[in-house]
Amino acid sequence: WTYDLVSPFEYDVKLSFNNITNIHIDDVVHIFNPGFQGNTFVEYLSFKINASENPFFCDCNVYPFASYLRDSLFYFYRVEEFRYRCNSPDSLSQEDFLHDIPLEQFVCNVTENCPDGCICQERPYYGYLHVNCSFMYGSNQQPMNTLPLTLPTSKNGKISLHLDGHYIALLEQRDYLPQLVNLTLSFNKLVHIDPKALTSMSDRQYLDLSHNYLKYVPKEIQYFKTNKVRIGSNRFECNCNMTWMAQWLNLDSNAPAYNAQCEYDDGSERYFIRDITDSLLKCSFENLIIIISVVVGILIAIIIGAVVTARRCPYETKVLMFRLFGVHPADKYRVDLEEPRQYDIYVSHYEHDLQARQWVKSKFLRKLEENQKRKFKVFYFERDLNAGTDMYDELVTHMKQCRRIVFILTNDFFNDEKNIFEADQAEIEHRASDNLHGRVIYLLWNESVREKIKLDPWKSRMEGKRVLCPDDKFFWSKMRYELPFKGVP
Repeated sequence: WTYDLVSPFEYDVKLSFNNITNIHIDDVVHIFNPGFQGNTFVEYLSFKINASENPFFCDCNVYPFASYLRDSLFYFYRVEEFRYRCNSPDSLSQEDFLHDIPLEQFVCNVTENCPDGCICQERPYYGYLHVNCSFMYGSNQQPMNTLPLTLPTSKNGKISLHLDGHYIALLEQRDYLPQLVNLTLSFNKLVHIDPKALTSMSDRQYLDLSHNYLKYVPKEIQYFKTNKVRIGSNRFECNCNMTWMAQWLNLDSNAPAYNAQCEYDDGSERYFIRDITDSLLKCSFENLIIIISVVVGILIAIIIGAVVTARRCPYETKVLMFRLFGVHPADKYRVDLEEPRQYDIYVSHYEHDLQARQWVKSKFLRKLEENQKRKFKVFYFERDLNAGTDMYDELVTHMKQCRRIVFILTNDFFNDEKNIFEADQAEIEHRASDNLHGRVIYLLWNESVREKIKLDPWKSRMEGKRVLCPDDKFFWSKMRYELPFKGVP
């Protein structure tokens, strides 16, 4: 196509002094050149259409035309002749929408499904539907106790939702959450966040949970970039389950959440969450050993305490005895007495879960393979699987050569074909051996996973298996108790 203003390509179209409220470029082009398949905006310019002196309604519908024009040289062409002025809304009356009005001011108010007391606007400049429900003191707006059940449909499939200043206590699942790009809930009464609500926000750009009553936040908040989250001015409690937050916050020292604090020992001490460590909070199991060693002289108290503990917490008692004395009371796993195996441990998880992968590589494998007292030989599918071979045959072969099988259960594990295959094969291995041994070990990544294993077929699979949680205070001691007593040479 050649831009040529020589007849018959040149048009001079006068549409002034009519009742035109908007210009749809595609429609105009197809009137003058039916079937045109090229750049409709360039074709439109060749018609030299003058539609000044019309009652334009300057809302989001004129945005495409104004936006196209400002990106072209026509923006500077005969400006005074092509003054397209707004007739409405009143706030933009007599303003030239082609040249003078900022593009972000072209909005459309949406009323259908807009919650009471909210302002819903399509804002094409930002590419989303803006829903402002923030409470305005002195207005007749009723405070909200829960998230809105529904929101208007967004033309671009993206929504920016603002709910500041209400009495919302729970951030829970809603059908519109996958469309949210921004969510602000500052100055509410938040005490709990459903992890599924965070994972549902697939296009995460900004999250404000500041000035609430949160004592903790779920690990799923790590899906947001640290510099796009505000969590300050909450009531976080320093505990051993939040050390992961320190690693997350330290990713960006300029992030708003970097200075978030937590309370320790009933509020008598405060720490920056970024500085939290196991040793600072005395989370290490080694401290319990020191305490027990100090009171070992009080023989009667130890005996009474041991008896009571053994009755109430038999498994924990076994772990403690193994940690102190290196004995496996009443547990003899046949698989550890059979012929030598190539590996001690088979480790697998959903391969696309970045958080689980980072934890396995940076912490779990290092604890197992670099321990000075007892080193284990680990088969990790992502690292040790041979390229160019049948993946499923390889998994079965290596699983048979491992004394223990460890699965890290994340939310996506239950829907992954490879993970389900591994779990089925592990069940076959388990049933083919002594049902009393603890060959298969499941690690629950978060609390939402615990709900899934309460349902069949996973409920049945959990029977006879050891189920642990990495956030448990005594996790590593329990893990060492469940692993082979002697590693593969």
